[in-house]
Amino acid sequence: MVLDKGLRLPDYFGMNWDALNETIRDLSWLPPGQIVLAHADLPLANDPTNQRKYLSIISDAVARWMNEPDRDLLITFPLQYRKEVEQLR
Repeated sequence: MVLDKGLRLPDYFGMNWDALNETIRDLSWLPPGQIVLAHADLPLANDPTNQRKYLSIISDAVARWMNEPDRDLLITFPLQYRKEVEQLR
């Protein structure tokens, strides 16, 4: 999983979807404040099943942190992928 490098996840990250879900919903490994996960493209383009899983995990994480005063989780994609992201969620 390339995510662990791109996201600079903690050393204890378990390299699977459950671990990503737990790690991105915890965020205690990062200082308080805004966290921006900016995508240059739409990840996992050749793997729709895992792409849906990834988008579901990050969507749930955004919802989790939406009302927390010390966190602001922002996930971005290039505008050209808007339709695909909305359909895959």
